[in-house]
Amino acid sequence: MACTGEGPAALAGLRAGDQVLTAGGTSVSTSTDLVTAIRGLRGPQVFEIVRDGKPQSLMVNVTETQRWDEKAGKLVPVGAVGASLSTYVPQKHYNPVTAIPATGNLIGTVAVETVKAIGKIPMKVGALWDSITGSERAMDTPMSIVGASRMGGETVEHDMWIMFWILLAQLNFALGAINLLPLLPFDGGHIAVATYEKVRNMIRSARGLAVGAPVNYMKLMPATYLVLVVVVGYMLLTITADIVNPIRLFQ
Repeated sequence: MACTGEGPAALAGLRAGDQVLTAGGTSVSTSTDLVTAIRGLRGPQVFEIVRDGKPQSLMVNVTETQRWDEKAGKLVPVGAVGASLSTYVPQKHYNPVTAIPATGNLIGTVAVETVKAIGKIPMKVGALWDSITGSERAMDTPMSIVGASRMGGETVEHDMWIMFWILLAQLNFALGAINLLPLLPFDGGHIAVATYEKVRNMIRSARGLAVGAPVNYMKLMPATYLVLVVVVGYMLLTITADIVNPIRLFQ
């Protein structure tokens, strides 16, 4: 578990990495079990946990809040303790020497995952449309600058500045990768045209021919307009999804 702010969980002494065994007398083995148990509780409740291999008991004051119920189609009262469920990864510290290869590994990982994510963009159209028409928004669906701004605001609101800077870096990385796609009007498209001209002229020079004429961009305009239509359409789709059914980190 990871506590967010001065909520009931943090006030009771729950820490990141604690494994909850029971909540209010109900045994839990999965995150779904724990959420279901907590939502049905109110007031002071005993939580049996394991911390650093040792069992402990904590008294947690479960408070009532509102959560959206998809089946009911409205907000319903549920119990909450102000904690998020996640796989706990201990924070690792680096010195100036070990930070260099670690940074390279991180950049490589981000680059690979970004390319994979871009390749999956066309397959996410259906999921985005479903989220607009009432289905639950999947966490792995693309988002627009509207959604990214909302997510950044949530991290700042919860004083998670490291996550904020990571999100900002990933956003810039993704925008840079998309801009390098070999399609006009992206920069990658201009690079592709320039590369084509260079290779063509090298081949012509090797054959004793004069360099060819520059590529006629007017002939490429239909393809450019098609790319623009697709990009603008996808942008409008993601913006609509981010307004109607945004991704929320803390809910």
